[in-house]
Parts: sequence; structure tokens; C-alpha cells
Amino acid sequence: MARDASALASSVRAALAAATAEASEAERDRLKDARPITLTLEAGSCYTLAWTDARAVLKDGAADDAVVVSTTSATLVALASRKLSPFTALMNGQLKIDGGERQHARDAVRDAAARWTPVLLRAGQKLRRAGELPRLKGGLDATIVSQRTDADGVVWYSIKVEAGSEAWTVERRYRALRKAHLAAKMGPDVDDDAPRPSLLLGAACSTGTDEHAPFPTRRTTDGRRRGLDEWVKRAGRACAAGRDGSREAAAALYPLFGATPARLDAAAADQ
Repeated sequence: MARDASALASSVRAALAAATAEASEAERDRLKDARPITLTLEAGSCYTLAWTDARAVLKDGAADDAVVVSTTSATLVALASRKLSPFTALMNGQLKIDGGERQHARDAVRDAAARWTPVLLRAGQKLRRAGELPRLKGGLDATIVSQRTDADGVVWYSIKVEAGSEAWTVERRYRALRKAHLAAKMGPDVDDDAPRPSLLLGAACSTGTDEHAPFPTRRTTDGRRRGLDEWVKRAGRACAAGRDGSREAAAALYPLFGATPARLDAAAADQ
């Protein structure tokens, strides 16, 4: 249990740190004179979000002058995925905000909470595990559209991904593709290439692509991009709802494809 609590605290802190670092320019403008907030979660974890030295920062522990927000990581996830509204969370006691005793104090508290809300919701999105994210009927439509070689001689592949009306492009190197291949085949913590059934089997393209085609090796020169492109297509389809192993495939492949909660939620709304 202690190990689970430690892992949860680590995940929450990482999500909050990333969400704070990714604050948009508009969010930073709103946070410049915002009162700090202290977020208290399950298992005794406690973090403070504050505006310091012209930037938003995350600190461990509480702060005396901060607004105290008490909730759970599950509630943050539910709020971020819009399965729970802030009003309902407040009414049900799933979200508690130290409001102060006087009206002017309560107004200041609400103002601070409102300014930090985008950061908290973004943290909730990051806490959602890939296996719990929406799986689309047709999976992801992915293809390699270009490649480039950087100054160190590393080849980067530009992958266009489409899901419903959503479309975006990510850039990945061979190492990331191979790691995702192994994770989809054997689980996310695998480091070797031992032969086991692949979650991608049965996810071949309808054009007759060989679903058992081997993943291109580093030594492959001729046709490496073609082989990787075929794998990318199969990998995108492996995430389709209703396909055997799609939940495990999504957990391994969504990060590779940049399939964020916001993108998947928007694509799922189109179906």
C-alpha cells in the first residue's frame, strides 16, 4: 500500500509540474498577481502552486498565505474529462476550498481558485492513464509523411495522425518507434525482443499489408521508411475500440502518437 501511495504521489507531482510548465501566455498573464494555492490530496500529499520570479512554480508542502484546495486525484481526472462539474464536486464535498470567514476573503479565494483552475485541469488530463482514454471506432489513422536527419545524424520521422475531425503531426525517431513496438507487443516495461504474440496482429491495413511483417531493424536501409510506415498504420488501427487487445495497445501507443486526452475527447465527440 505504501508503495502504491508513493507511486501515486510521484505521478501527481509529475502531472502538476508538467501542467505548470505548460501554462500558456494568457494563463501566465492571469497568474502574475494571483494568490498561491495549496493542493492537498489523498495519502497526505500536499503541493503549492505559486507565481514566483515571473513564472508559475510548483513547491512541495503547504504555504501559509495560500488558498487551500482539498480533493483527490480521481476528482481531478473526472473534472478534466468533464465527467464531473466543479459545482457538483463542490456540492458533494469532492472538492473543498477554504473560503475564509468574510465575504471579501471568500471573493479573493474564488478569484485565486479560478486563476489556477486551467493548470489543475491540465494536471488532471495528464493523470488519466492511456488505457482509460477513449478508444475510437476506427482507431487512429497514422502515416509517415516525411523524414529529416539532424546535425547528429539522427533520422526523425514526421507522422501525421488523424482521429475524427482532429489532425496533428508528431516527430519521432527510430528508437521511440521501436520502444512503442516492444511495449505493444509485450507490455510497457519490456527491454528485449523475445518472441511473443503481438497486440498488433490482426490490425493490418485493408490493402493487404502483411500483418506479420517484422519490425524494421536498425540495419535495414532500403525500405526502412516504407516498413516503418506500414507498422505505423497497423499501430494506429490496433487502438480501435472493440479490437482484441486494443486497451493494452492504446496504453502503449497513444503517447507515441501524441494522442492527448483533449484530442481523443474531441475525436470521440465526433462519433
